[in-house]
Amino acid sequence: MSQQSNEQEQLEALKHILDRERAARKEAEQKIEVFASDIYEKNQLLQEQTHQAQERQKQLEFLTGLAAETWQQASMTAILDNYLDRSRNFLQFAFATMFELKPDYQLDRVQILPAAETQLMQFEESELRTLFNHLDGFRLSMELTEQAECKLLNLEEYLDPQLGKTYRPEFQFAYIVPLYQNSHNRQTTFGLACFLFEDEANLDIGQLQTIESSRNTLILALSRKQNETNQAKQLAELEQAHQTLKQTQQQLIDSEKLASLGMLSAGVAHEINNPVGYVMSNIDTMHDYLSSLQSVLKPLNENEQLDDAACRTLMAKWQDEEGDYLLEDSQKILNSSIDGLHRIRDIVEALRSFSRMDNHELEAIDVNSTIEHALKMVKNELKYNYQVITDFQADKPIMGSDGQLQQVFINLFINAKHAMKGGGSITIKTWIDKARVKVSVKDTGTGIKEEDLKQIFTPFFTTKKQGEGTGLGLAISYSILQQHHAKIEINTQLGEGTEFLLSFFTFE
Repeated sequence: MSQQSNEQEQLEALKHILDRERAARKEAEQKIEVFASDIYEKNQLLQEQTHQAQERQKQLEFLTGLAAETWQQASMTAILDNYLDRSRNFLQFAFATMFELKPDYQLDRVQILPAAETQLMQFEESELRTLFNHLDGFRLSMELTEQAECKLLNLEEYLDPQLGKTYRPEFQFAYIVPLYQNSHNRQTTFGLACFLFEDEANLDIGQLQTIESSRNTLILALSRKQNETNQAKQLAELEQAHQTLKQTQQQLIDSEKLASLGMLSAGVAHEINNPVGYVMSNIDTMHDYLSSLQSVLKPLNENEQLDDAACRTLMAKWQDEEGDYLLEDSQKILNSSIDGLHRIRDIVEALRSFSRMDNHELEAIDVNSTIEHALKMVKNELKYNYQVITDFQADKPIMGSDGQLQQVFINLFINAKHAMKGGGSITIKTWIDKARVKVSVKDTGTGIKEEDLKQIFTPFFTTKKQGEGTGLGLAISYSILQQHHAKIEINTQLGEGTEFLLSFFTFE
């Protein structure tokens, strides 16, 4: 009786163990499902942001390329030809033309370029002339010249009341960009760029806004060419261009962030793929373990009671299958999988923190944490042949924007890597110096030449090869640091490396 009672207790104990294992397995599966769903959603967000980054990169390449080439042109005609050609290729589905609105409200065509992608490749110049002749020049003059701003027109609404009753234009929409005006004998002629679209499906508002953003730079260039014989006025125009460029820098901060995000996305995906890989491997192992445990415990499900022989057989099989080891190792595997999923969550959280653009207000932040998030973003970039040494001693917060400062540090880390072609080390230190938090980012790269050091924060200046950089990273970083009332110093020595020393006010 005592032996039967003992066997019953063992049986109950085994059932209890099985129930606990089933509950643990179910709980683990639920957690994995939740984490997998979260990873999927974050991945979708990453893909969307990457697509946006690519679109912003195209816009940035258009703006920077146009700005750089505009100032190199030798004449107003060359500037306008380059502008129409670049804009036509950027818009893809638009005819690009340049015309002047005369004092008598007549339209005089100057230049025409066919769309990059359109069915109207053989559109005749006479047809364009017919279109201009049927437009209400007076109404166009009043709306465009008084507001002096870009305007999207439904051409049928601007047909001359007398001439346009039966005429229907080949194009439905026109985007008008006022560029210059010439005054003579108190009469003014306006120069207008015109982009013609066949229908609404060809319109992209984001592209039109980018065209509008380029307008100020183009107007300044035309004005400078028009008045280059007047040295004093030319100087004023250059100063205006400088101010416009500073404003453009601010507008390009988000675009540069998305461009950085696009550049880093492959590395971030790789960092996520590693823990996903071993979590999947762990799940496969757990599947094998469960199969073994099920084969051992199957008699418990098939029989309400087991005799002595069956119990001895069950215990022998438990020993053969190393049941104790399977249970112990299963717990280790689950802990390892949870750690991997936590790692994925941390990477995604850092990515979301960096990419968030809707909040640029300064708040109390921990600069050490900001640097750590930035390092996670560039971890894959510094994986091989690069050593990152950190020494965080700053224990006071600063007033800042976590996302914007991440962008600054990412730019510094990537620049440091580019300065160390064959590998090297980056040393990052933080400490308190009176009422300031100091941050040092020091590399063992090639250093910076003295003549380059003077232009290092100049927009579009870069020593990198074409396609490796826009020349905006450090310029935008400098603008961000100015907004944070931070100081930046550069200590460099050719052949030994460069140190960027940042100084922030502490937040008490």
